[in-house]
Amino acid sequence: MVFATAGDSLPECRQYVEDFCSLDPYMVDDDTPAATVLEEMAKRHIGSVIILSQGCLAGIFTVTDACALLARLLKNSAA
Repeated sequence: MVFATAGDSLPECRQYVEDFCSLDPYMVDDDTPAATVLEEMAKRHIGSVIILSQGCLAGIFTVTDACALLARLLKNSAA
């Protein structure tokens, strides 16, 4: 881990965004069942899905969204 303070120069970095991002992201239509999306996220070990509506970006579904959905379902089933 590298720590820097004001005035320090940082070591040269030879890593680029493309080294860390997926060039083939998982994308689904907005009418794709949540169970299908969640199963595929688990299978691919990914943290987010691009949601499309009529071919245009409608949103991004993340693991945080999945956790919120699960919590809401668990609360409702306990009631």
